[in-house]
Amino acid sequence: NVIIDLLKKDVMVSGKEGILKTESQDMEIREEVIGKTKDNKWNLFTELLTYEKATDKLASPVRTKAVNNEDGTTIFGDKLETTTEFLEVHLIGNTDFTKEKDRITADRAVYYTEQKKVDANGSVHYTGEGNELKANSAVYELVTEILTANGNVYYKDAGSEITAGHAIYNIKEQMVNASGSGRFKYPQNNVDGEYIEGVYNLKDQVLVTNSAFTLNNDGYIIKGNSLHYIVSTGDAYMSTSFSVRRENMVVSGSNGNANTKTKNIFANSMVMRSDQGDLITSNTGDGNFEKREFKFDGNVNGKIRGNVKDFVKSK
Repeated sequence: NVIIDLLKKDVMVSGKEGILKTESQDMEIREEVIGKTKDNKWNLFTELLTYEKATDKLASPVRTKAVNNEDGTTIFGDKLETTTEFLEVHLIGNTDFTKEKDRITADRAVYYTEQKKVDANGSVHYTGEGNELKANSAVYELVTEILTANGNVYYKDAGSEITAGHAIYNIKEQMVNASGSGRFKYPQNNVDGEYIEGVYNLKDQVLVTNSAFTLNNDGYIIKGNSLHYIVSTGDAYMSTSFSVRRENMVVSGSNGNANTKTKNIFANSMVMRSDQGDLITSNTGDGNFEKREFKFDGNVNGKIRGNVKDFVKSK
C-alpha cells in the first residue's frame, strides 16, 4: 500500500512496492500501480511506473492503460511516456485508442490533451459503426471528428471500398475526400474504377470527382474527367467530355449521362464508333447498350461498315 504524493505536481501514485531516491527525488513504483491527477482528469494503470523529477517525466516500460475521464478516451500501449501535466501522452507498441464508437490501433501514437487529437503511426486501423479505415499514418481530431489519413489508405463499409494515397474522412458528416490515384469498388452493384481525387458521400452513396476517372461495370466502361455517380441507382452524370465502351462499340459525347444498371446512355455531340469502322455523329443521341438500340438527332452523319450514307436525305 505504497502511496507517493507529488505535491507540487498534483499527482498521486500508488502500488505495492516503491523506491524513492532522496537525492534526485526520482521514484519507481511496482505492482498494481495506479496513477491519477488530483483533479481526476487522468488515471494510469500499469505494473511499473517511474518518475524523473529533472524532466518531470512519468514512464512505464510495460503494458499501460491511460484513461481521460474528461473526454471519455481510453488509451493502451506497451510503453508509455508523459509528464505530470499530461499534455502529451506518448505510446509505443500495440497502441489502442477508444472513445465511444471509435477505435484506433497503431504501432505508436501520441495523444494531445489540450488539442484533443490523436497522432497515430504505423499500421493504423480505424473502426467505427460498420466501417473501417487503414493507413500508414493518421491524425484524428475528436472535436471535429475528422480523420486525416496518409499512405496506402483503404476505406471499407457495407457497400463500398476506397483506396487512395491520402484521405480526409469526416465521420460526423459521413464524407470521404480521397486523392492520390485511388480506386473505388461497390461490390453490391458490381462496379469498380479509379480516379485521381474524389469525394464520396457515405450517407447518400454519391461519388463526385472532377479528375480523370474510369468506371467499370461488367465490361461497361465509362471514362472522362468529371463524374457524379449515384451508387444506389447506378446513375452517372458527366459534365465534360466522356466515352463509354461496351465490347467493340464506343460512344462519346461532350457531356451527358449513363446508367450502369440499365445500360442507358444520353450524350450531346454524340459520336458512335465500332472497332470494325462504323461511325455515326449527331447533335444529340441516346440509346441502350444491352438492347443495341440508339437514336440520333440533329445533323446526323454516318459511315456503316465502309458504306457512306447521308441519313438526312436517304429514305
